[in-house]
Amino acid sequence: MLASGGRLFLRESFHTTQNVVLEVPDVTRAPGHRVAAPGAIPGGISATWHVRGTSDAAALTSRLAAILHDILEDLQTEPGGEMIARVPMAVWLKALLVHSASWGLAGEKLAAVLRTSDNARQFKEYITRLLGYGSVRPDWVQECTSTRATALGGGTLAVDQAHIHRFPLPPSLSGRGGQKRLVVTLATLTPVNTGHQAWRRADVWFHPDASRPPKSRDPLTKLRLDRDEADARSAQRGTVQHVVLTVTRATAFIDGDDIEIQVSCRADAGTLEEEVPYALAVTLEVAREIGIDIYQEIKARIHARVQVAQGT
Repeated sequence: MLASGGRLFLRESFHTTQNVVLEVPDVTRAPGHRVAAPGAIPGGISATWHVRGTSDAAALTSRLAAILHDILEDLQTEPGGEMIARVPMAVWLKALLVHSASWGLAGEKLAAVLRTSDNARQFKEYITRLLGYGSVRPDWVQECTSTRATALGGGTLAVDQAHIHRFPLPPSLSGRGGQKRLVVTLATLTPVNTGHQAWRRADVWFHPDASRPPKSRDPLTKLRLDRDEADARSAQRGTVQHVVLTVTRATAFIDGDDIEIQVSCRADAGTLEEEVPYALAVTLEVAREIGIDIYQEIKARIHARVQVAQGT
């Protein structure tokens, strides 16, 4: 994933060469991120510099992780919040940081410049190598809105086990056209086999819809969604699976219908003897012009299920 490293300007070298040489000047003037800095007056606390680089991106990402940590702690007091304590906080933070990522404008610009008829079929994999899962969006993952609802699920899995998570569909959305976007992110921590090329002892992944055959990785059926952004195969190389699905056409369903997401675990690099923690984040977002408060509908149905589960 990507985070802001600050804008910079390039300066053309004055040395005479056949090719144009551009340099990045080491200056503390704008542009860039404005940060606190030592001042000219001893004891002064108002001086600032402008800096840029990967250290800036790392600091901003760490800050977002700290904010998400506090949010997760607060959520533990909500109905069903005890689930959060069962999964290491690092797994939740990894899932939510990636969950906020999107190609956005960068994906559109790169597609306009780099996409050709020759690379069209492999283009998503090509762009994934440049952008990863995209740029983090702090506001998008820190809170829900009336048109965007995020649900969390998690637990631990032993080898050849699976959990099914059900995300309720808001009934008011049935039969409505307009942009709909479903983002599903799964993160895990796996034991490592340093003597194996595959290195992951555990392969943890989700099926887009548990109602489809286990070997199927097709888009979800109930909303008839299409894959967007990152290459679907990228999850096979790491410990995060991040899928973006979109649709604009109207689809019909009834109150009580769910999106079912099956999280499965299997041994990969050698034997797997311990349980593996995982965190799952699911966000449904609709265009504001659709005019539906999906958050309240989804929240009410999730809380009703939590109350039933706690009662039994």
